[in-house]
Amino acid sequence: VNFFQLVPLPQSVSLTASVSGTNIVLSFPTQAGSTYTVYYKNNLTDSTWTSLGASVSGDGSIMSVLDGISESHRFYRLMIQ
Repeated sequence: VNFFQLVPLPQSVSLTASVSGTNIVLSFPTQAGSTYTVYYKNNLTDSTWTSLGASVSGDGSIMSVLDGISESHRFYRLMIQ
């Protein structure tokens, strides 16, 4: 059987970081119907990513998640579902 399956390309979203007092503010644009979760690692060699708080439901606006400045560096990623 011959068939085609069209699969949408993954969304490309920029995660923007800024500093506000003793917090890092991670901001990203959202779309209604999608859920966004920010994860972090203290070292890229760590075996797992850790969730930074609860997931955020998109509504078409720019959402922000805060992380306290406690480490000398951290690595972040944004998962969209």
